[in-house]
Amino acid sequence: MNPEGTFFVTSMAQIRVELATTVADAQRRGLKHAQKWAAEQLCGLPGAPSLDVEEEDLLAEEDFEDEAHRRRYREEALERETSAISFGAPIGDVAFRDGGGGDDEFSINNNANATTTTSNDGQNDPTYVLAKSYFDLGEYRRCADLLATSSPASARGKPLKTFLELYSLFLAGETTRRDLANVRARGPTGAAGDRDDGKKGNGADPNDMGEDDLDGNEGTSGNGPRVRGELVGRLANNPELDVVQSGLDEYEKYNISNSDSDQNKCAFICYLQALVFRERGRLDAAKVKFAESARLYPTFWSAWQGLVDLCNEDDIANLKLPRHHWCYQWFIAEFNLECQKNVEAMQQFDRLSEIFKRSSSILTKCAIAQYNLREFDEAEELFERVIEVDPHRIEGIDAYSNILYVKEDFAKLAHLAHRISNTNKYTPETCCVIGNYYSLKQQHEKAVTYFRRALRLNRDYLSAWTLLGHEYTEMKNPKAAIEAYRCAVDINPKDYRAWYGLGQMYELISMHVYAVYYYQTAAKLRPNDSRMWCAIGACYEADGLRQPIAAIRVYQRAVACGDKEGIALGRLAKLHEQQKNWKAAAHYHLRNLERLKRETGSYAETQDSIDGLLFLAKYYKGAGKFGAAEEACSKLLDFQGPEKQTAKALLREIREIRR
Repeated sequence: MNPEGTFFVTSMAQIRVELATTVADAQRRGLKHAQKWAAEQLCGLPGAPSLDVEEEDLLAEEDFEDEAHRRRYREEALERETSAISFGAPIGDVAFRDGGGGDDEFSINNNANATTTTSNDGQNDPTYVLAKSYFDLGEYRRCADLLATSSPASARGKPLKTFLELYSLFLAGETTRRDLANVRARGPTGAAGDRDDGKKGNGADPNDMGEDDLDGNEGTSGNGPRVRGELVGRLANNPELDVVQSGLDEYEKYNISNSDSDQNKCAFICYLQALVFRERGRLDAAKVKFAESARLYPTFWSAWQGLVDLCNEDDIANLKLPRHHWCYQWFIAEFNLECQKNVEAMQQFDRLSEIFKRSSSILTKCAIAQYNLREFDEAEELFERVIEVDPHRIEGIDAYSNILYVKEDFAKLAHLAHRISNTNKYTPETCCVIGNYYSLKQQHEKAVTYFRRALRLNRDYLSAWTLLGHEYTEMKNPKAAIEAYRCAVDINPKDYRAWYGLGQMYELISMHVYAVYYYQTAAKLRPNDSRMWCAIGACYEADGLRQPIAAIRVYQRAVACGDKEGIALGRLAKLHEQQKNWKAAAHYHLRNLERLKRETGSYAETQDSIDGLLFLAKYYKGAGKFGAAEEACSKLLDFQGPEKQTAKALLREIREIRR
C-alpha cells in the first residue's frame, strides 16, 4: 500500500474515533452534508470489535466451532483495530511550497490529535436544544432569534451557540435569495431563446414547474450575453450577509486574541466566515478560511469540499493544510477527480478502499472517474455495484443515467428513472435522470421541463445546466444553449463539457474565433481527449479561419491522444493532400485504412476507405510501386460505386506501363 515510503501513520481505531466525533459535532451544528459524509465513511470501515460494550455482545451473533475460534476472532479484530496503518504520499499530490516547512511541521506534530479544536459547551442548555429543534425544522430565523435573545453572539467561549445563531441567519438569507431568484427568473436562463408558450412557473411549488416564457430582449446587452449571476441572482447579496459578518467580527474581537494563531479558533466559525467571503466574491480569503477550518478540524469534509470547488493546483500548493492527516488523502483524490485527473483519482480511491472497504462513496467516485474516461462499460458495472450495495442512493446516480443515455439503453434508463423517482422525486438528480430518459426518447420538450425543474430545486446544480444546454442544442436553439452553458461554466469553470458545448454553439453560428477559444479552454481541462483537438482542427479548417497548418498541428495532437473517434487521421490525410505533401498524405491515408481494418475486420465501404484506397493507388502508381498500387485497386473492386470503374481503369494503365 505504501511503495513511496511512509508519509504518516494512524490506526483504524483512531480513524473510527475521529469520524464518530465528527458525526456528533456536525449533527449539533446542523451541518447535514458533513455529518452524512462522516457517517458514510464510518460505516465504510470494517466491522469494529467491541470497545465500549461487553465483547460477548459483539460475538453473540457469530457462529464459532469452539471457544478457541471465538478467542482467535476477537484477538484478530482487536489487532486489526489497533495496528498501524501507513499512508504513502497521495497519488497526484500537490507539494507545499513553503520553504520554511511550517505546514509540514504542523501536520506531523498534530496528526494524531488534530481531530477537533472546537467547544461543545452549552449543548445541553435547554435554550440551545430548543433552538436546534427549530433549526432542524427549517425555522432558521426563529432559531437565530432565540439564540440572540438568550446569549449575544459576542459571548465569550460559546462557539457552539454563536455558530448555530449565525449559520441559521445565513441559511435564512439563502432561502430568501433563492425564492427571489426563482421569482425573477422567468425561464431557466432568464434570457432570449427559450420557447415562449405563455405560461409562467411560480417557483414555490415543486409540482408547478411548467414551461416559462421569456422576454426576447432580456438575455443580451451591449456587452453580449449576461453571466449566470445576473440571470438567476446568484451574485445578488444574501440579505443577511452584513448581519452574519458583524456577528463574526464581534465573536473574533471578544474570543480570539491573536488572529495569526490557531489558539481559541473554532473550525466551524472559520467555515462560516469562508462561506460569507465566498458569497461576497472574496474567493482568495474564502480559500484561506476553508483551509484554516480543515486544518483545525481535518475530518470536517465541508471545508475540504469548499477547497475542491474553489482551488487550482497553485492554490493547493500555497495553502497550509493538514497534509499528514488521512483526510488529506481523500481530498487529493476528490481534487484530482474534479480536475479531470481521473487515473490518479482512481488510484488514490483504490488506496482508500483498502481501509474503507464498505464505502459506497468510493465506489461511486471510481464509477464517475471511469465515466469521465469514457470507459462506459466499466463505469456501468461499478454503478450497478453501487446500486446493489445502496439501492436508494441518489448522489452521483445522474452520471449513471448519462452512461445509459450514451449507450441508448432504454430499458435500464427507464428502470433507473422509475426507481429513483420512487426514492425521492424532488431532487435535482432525480429530475436529471428523468430528463435524460425523455431526451433519449426524443421528447426534448419534456426533457427541458425536467431539467428546468432540477434548476428550480437547486439553481447551482451544474449537471442540470449542462444537460439543458445539450437539449437546446438538439432543439436547434443555439442562443438558449449558449446561455445554459454559460451558466454552467460560471458555477464551475472546470466543467469541460460546458466549455465544449459553448464551442459547438459558436461553431454552429459560424463564429469560429470564439469557438476556438472555448474549445481550447476545454482542451486545457481535458488535454488527453482527442475530441477537443479535433474540434479545434475543424474550426481552423472552416472558411472563417482557413489555417491548414494550425489544423494539422492540432490534428496531430489528437492522434497522439489516441483519436478514438477516428477523425484526425482522415483529416490529416486530406489536409496534406491540399498542401500537396503527397508523402505525408499517403502516410496518414495508410494509417487510417489500418485503423478501419482493425475496427471492422475489413475495408468497409466508407468514404474514408474509398478516398484512402484511391489516393494510395494513384500515389503508388506515380511512385512506380506498381504492386502496391494494384493491391489498392483490387480492394476497390469489391466496392459497388463509381470507384470500382476508376480502379479498373487504373489497373489497365498499370498493366500497360508494365508491358
